[in-house]
Parts: sequence; C-alpha cells; structure tokens
Amino acid sequence: MAGGFRFDSKPGDAAWHPDDSEDFFELWDCYCMIDGGYGFAIMLYSKPWYPIIDYIPGEAGHPLCVINIITPDGVSHFIRKSYPDEAFKASTERLDVTMGQNRLIGKYNDKGEYEGIEIKIDEEGISAELTYDAKIGSMKMSERDDNLTYLNPATNKYFGWFNVGVRSDVKGTITIDGKAMDITGVGSNNYNWGNIKFDLQSRWFTAGIFADDYTISFNNSTAGKRHNYAHFTPLVLWKGNEVIMSTFNCSVYGEEFAVDPESRGPYPVTETFRASEGDIEVMGFLPPGIIAERSRIEDVPGLACTSENPWFHFFQFSDAHMIIRRGKEVEKIKGRALREFVWADEWFPYKR
Repeated sequence: MAGGFRFDSKPGDAAWHPDDSEDFFELWDCYCMIDGGYGFAIMLYSKPWYPIIDYIPGEAGHPLCVINIITPDGVSHFIRKSYPDEAFKASTERLDVTMGQNRLIGKYNDKGEYEGIEIKIDEEGISAELTYDAKIGSMKMSERDDNLTYLNPATNKYFGWFNVGVRSDVKGTITIDGKAMDITGVGSNNYNWGNIKFDLQSRWFTAGIFADDYTISFNNSTAGKRHNYAHFTPLVLWKGNEVIMSTFNCSVYGEEFAVDPESRGPYPVTETFRASEGDIEVMGFLPPGIIAERSRIEDVPGLACTSENPWFHFFQFSDAHMIIRRGKEVEKIKGRALREFVWADEWFPYKR
C-alpha cells in the first residue's frame, strides 16, 4: 500500500473551521444516486468556493445553499439561496451545520468514529429528511493531523479536502411541491476548506465508483502554472470495507468532450481510468451520464477567469464498467459513478 493516505476520523475533522482571513471558503457537500432514478446534490457553504460555484457578487463571503434534485423522470429541481451571516450556525467540535431550516448532523460511535449523517432540507418547494449510513468511512489524501492537502507556511495559505464518508447507504423522503417520494440509494459526502486564491490546480477529474462489493475513489489533478503543472494522482480500491489497493499510480482521460448547452462549457462525456499496484490492476470506462451540477465561473476578483476565458465545473451521475485483476483472477463488473470535472485554466480552442 502507498503512503500518503489515512482512513481515521474524529468528530472535529469535518466541523466548522472559522477563519476571518481573506479568501476563506468552506463547503460540506453530499451526493446520492437514487435507486430507480437519478439523484441529488446538496451543498452548504459557510462561504462560497470558486471555481466550484459560479460567481454572484452579492453572495460572495456569505452562507450559500445549493440543491439540485434530479427525479426519475429526468427533471432537475434546482435551488440556490444566499443567507445572511446570522442564519449560519455550526459546531467547531463535530459535524453539525445549520443554515436557515437546513441542517447536517454527523453520527459518531463511542470511539468518535464517523458512522453517517442526518440531512434535513427545507427550502421553497423542496424538503427532505435523509439518512446516510456509512459503509466505508473517511479517506484522507494527507498524512497531516490537520488534514490539509496544501499549506504554504510562509503565507499561511492552505487548502483541505477529504471524503468524510466514502460510501453510504442512503434512505429517506424527498418532497417536491407537496409530493413525497421515499428513496433509497448510494451516496458520498465531503468536506472542503481553505483560504487560497484558486490557481492551485488547473484541472481535475475525481470520482467515487460503487460496483457490487467494490468501491473506488480517485483524484487526477494537474496543478497550475505557478506549481509547474505538477500531477496528483491518488486512487484507493476497497473490497467490502477493506482497502486492497492504495496508489498514486492512477491515470484518467477525458475520451470524448461535448459542449454543455446551458453553461456553454466543454465537459468529458466519457472517461477512462487505469491504476495498478503489485498484482492488482483496475481499468474502467465511464459512459455518458446525467449532469447533476454545472457552473460557469467568470470575473471573480483576483482570479484569472474572465468572460472571455471562463472556468467550468461539472458533476455527473453515470454508469461505470470495470475490469479488476487480482493476480490471475479477473472480474468484469458494472456499477455507478459520481464524477466531477473542473477546468480552471486557459482552454484549448473549442466551438463556443
């Protein structure tokens, strides 16, 4: 197994980390692929993070709630609501975040280990009560006790991200315009925070893949020009809740791109990936999916994104097809994938 990964969790890891420094952002995000349908994305920001969300000047620096529920009929039910600072409350000791009538409450056992999350949403036309029961807990691509993935001691600029719950069984009720729907599915949730102007990375592909008893989390990122376009390529493979491979020998490719008509941004319609360590190898194909979240980021003060050179963020739900080789044993399996793509750099020419 490769070093650089940690799988421990403490109640304070995903708690509120208040910081008054310039450019601070913080995000708790939860995703689910619903059985028999598509899924949802729920994002609570104590302060918005660009380039994950498009820039609206009046919202900058204030709490923000973003919800997108895609029902089995393919209809997207989207809410974006900015809140006054006093509507945000959170614990600095454990995962417990309130924004208006919306709340995320982490569940922990007597040892302080993460076991899941309770979600309550109440916005105009949409409400939900959901339970995430973690089957695979936290995964951190950092060996630091503070869980940061980047820190510059000279400037005190930092960035942190980790999977709070890699894989969870999800159940609950979603109500849209008075019509309730009981749902089950599989989901994942994350925590992100920092105070760095985001030229740290120029693009990234990330995914959580759930296929029978196998689970994969990968991140294939390229740094920006300031960091010489360095690559960060971790992948972890679980069977059940046991890690059977953790490596930085992972490659991901956008095989086919299309232009999203809503944001007018290019995104990877299909992707392939491959990773290996010792006698274990995994190869995968991610076919066209459903866009669950899209952002076009431009004219953010202090960042290089403009109306002429915007940045883009996409989140998709799709199937996943994989081949897993363990020694002489080879398995072909099909599952589901949560996929994220960000481009925060100059684009190669494309038809707008």
